[in-house]
Amino acid sequence: MTFTTSAPVHQQLAAGVGVAPERIAALFGAAPADRSVLAQRAYITAFFGRHLRGDDDRGLLDGPSPHFPDVVFVP
Repeated sequence: MTFTTSAPVHQQLAAGVGVAPERIAALFGAAPADRSVLAQRAYITAFFGRHLRGDDDRGLLDGPSPHFPDVVFVP
């Protein structure tokens, strides 16, 4: 569930109310909030670029990227 906007929000809320980071990581993944949002923006942009604009970028959607090593492709 790291690939949702819930992770950054819950990480911030947990820090404010004293919930253990391990508990949040178990529920939403361990990716830092800023990295999670950056990856979401990049992959969503690539998806819509490919499928709506017809971009043939041969980039993020073709497999693992060194720019986002914490993103895992699941078949």
